[in-house]
Amino acid sequence: MSLYDHFSNLSYVVLEAGSTCNLRCRYCPRNGLVQAGLRPNKIMTLNEYQYVLDQLKDCPVTDIKLHGLSEAMTIKNFDKY
Repeated sequence: MSLYDHFSNLSYVVLEAGSTCNLRCRYCPRNGLVQAGLRPNKIMTLNEYQYVLDQLKDCPVTDIKLHGLSEAMTIKNFDKY
């Protein structure tokens, strides 16, 4: 089964390009996850990002949203994503 078969109704994808954050929002569970060891700091490489895009090329995706429990603007070369 191809990715397209499994996600043929997909219209957008939410990607978290990195898991780092320089904010400490009271409502965000990120800090607790980091302290528990469940949220390592990771930044998606451009190769990883391209791999994901390649996997989605046959899906009817119209939008890719970069967000999650992180601050994407802290990523070097963010403009390349």
